Amino acid sequence: MRFGVFSSLITGLLALGLVFNSGSSLAIPLATPDAVIVVPPAGVHPFGSKTAYIWGIPGAQAPSVSLFNPKKPGFLPGMLGKTVASNLPVTSASASQVGVSTGNYPLWQVDFSAFQTPGSYELRVLPAVRAKNNVFPVAIPKPIEISEFLYWDAMVTNLKGLYLTRSGSKVSMGEVDRPASHTNDAWLEDGDATRLKDVTGGWYNGGNDYRKITTTTAFALGCWLQTALQSPDAFLSMKLSYPIGEANVGDVPDALHELKWGLDWLLAMQGRDGRVFHVVVNADSLTEMPQSPSMVAYGFPAIRPDEDDSSRFITGQYRQDTAAAVAVWAMASRAFKKSDVAQSVRYMMGAQRGWAALQAMPASTGLSSETEYLVADDTPYRIWAAWSLYKATNEPRYKVAALQWLDEWSRREGSNGDLSIISWKNPLLLAWMDGLAAEKQAKATNNSSYSGTQALSQETWQRASANLRGITLSLGNKPLDIPSFPDSLQLSNAPTVATLQAIASVLSQAPVAQGGLLPKSTLVECSKAMDRILGYHRLRKSWLTGVGSQSAQQPGHAVSVTLRKPIQGLLVDGPNPANPSPRYDDAWDNPDNHSELWSNALAGWVLATLHTQWQGVMDTENIQRGPKEYLPTEADPKRWAPNPEPAAKGGA
Repeated sequence: MRFGVFSSLITGLLALGLVFNSGSSLAIPLATPDAVIVVPPAGVHPFGSKTAYIWGIPGAQAPSVSLFNPKKPGFLPGMLGKTVASNLPVTSASASQVGVSTGNYPLWQVDFSAFQTPGSYELRVLPAVRAKNNVFPVAIPKPIEISEFLYWDAMVTNLKGLYLTRSGSKVSMGEVDRPASHTNDAWLEDGDATRLKDVTGGWYNGGNDYRKITTTTAFALGCWLQTALQSPDAFLSMKLSYPIGEANVGDVPDALHELKWGLDWLLAMQGRDGRVFHVVVNADSLTEMPQSPSMVAYGFPAIRPDEDDSSRFITGQYRQDTAAAVAVWAMASRAFKKSDVAQSVRYMMGAQRGWAALQAMPASTGLSSETEYLVADDTPYRIWAAWSLYKATNEPRYKVAALQWLDEWSRREGSNGDLSIISWKNPLLLAWMDGLAAEKQAKATNNSSYSGTQALSQETWQRASANLRGITLSLGNKPLDIPSFPDSLQLSNAPTVATLQAIASVLSQAPVAQGGLLPKSTLVECSKAMDRILGYHRLRKSWLTGVGSQSAQQPGHAVSVTLRKPIQGLLVDGPNPANPSPRYDDAWDNPDNHSELWSNALAGWVLATLHTQWQGVMDTENIQRGPKEYLPTEADPKRWAPNPEPAAKGGA
């Protein structure tokens, strides 16, 4: 009888959700094998939307849901003469039914958004379900992280992807360890002769091969350099823990040191006449490389990059490549000025040589069949180049050119097509943010030196802004045009890159916002969209590798495929509703897991901007800062730990 009473007490405590194994995943079984709880698996910002979705629990009674802090146990009154330690809830919320899920179970939603204290929490659900006369709680297997450094940590991982996809360098970090690859790049047809031009370095473009492309490399550098110039405190203080022996770091911040790897490759791709070459590619599109039948079907190389000894060639000299290189070198001259003056000067010299060559090159008139990375209209690239040079030198001639090209582009019929959303096809938004900030300053100070030199200035900016419909349609409090819960629970998120582009279009308006900060409601919508990229959907899979409790393990990226290891920091495109596939995490499923350099970098800029914007909101509202252990600048062996090896064997 006594045992029966004791058993009833334990059962009662279980029903209240008070007896748990503190600090570890729970060993208590689920109420039903079909029960599913979806929360943001990569964590959530203190101001973010903390919504959980629950289904698969039979019955019409709403479940009871609480957040617990496993590091701070409370105490229950003595039972049988002893004090029982337990975790007490930090907050609770009521679930509401929002639909019906698969199996005709109610779909429940619970919202903890009002809870903003940083920390690591367990979410526990107590369904009104009996199994063998006992009530069993349901818990997610990993804690929910509420951290003001959510986007910072993801940004560091994303930047890590650049190092891990280097060409021409030994790579040794974490689980990825490979010798230097393609150290004899590449052959160039020079007149009637073919000579070896040293263009070793850079990063692989991604996708199915080992190409190195100026267009996408420059776009990626533009995203990261815009981050460095807009958010210097966050960007320049990141510690990437380079492997032992990495040369020439010196006083250059780690993040800029990684960008230097791509910037110097672009300098090597500049020809004697100032124009910049387009691509380094394996001869005959990789047909010289040994391939298995399955890899041939998907176009992937069958061997690691460091084992590839096929002939590689430099080809193409297009206007957009020269303009893009000019733009990023001008940006780099500003970014490196404080830490490495010599590099700053080198990049400015390259930019001015490229600008002189660009003036002799007429604008593009149509799409060439020679390459998939050639735009029909290179005007946005020219605007970007001119504006970047003006920002770096303050010379009026560059501003005049930028405004003239902007006026021409904004008047052109159909200019708001592909140019409405940022991508490698349209780098205009990378310059647009600087231009909007300058326009705002000119209006505030009645500075005639800006708007007075060209009568078309203000009209041009207004007309061009209207043409960028991808921005204007997403402003204000209107939610982004992205599938929302509960619909997205039934399938997945939309293609990741399209979602990312929509977020970027909104965030690019920050320079003209009050105090440089977008409205909190707009940031909440952007964060919700980013949460879906990081795994907040039914599949619970993060499409940014290495981020979240479960990220894509087989990104469709040549280096990752041939190493048979997921490269951390790669952005994959996510399940595509237009081409749904059950193999949503299969390296061969290109529509789902394709990953490329330009979209990876765009993810980095979005993450950095979200971090900076939310930090500004937190400072404005004087929210309590997170504990010191959350600071990503603290030494943490779990972040970017290089492979241990003697100094003599290290190096790039």
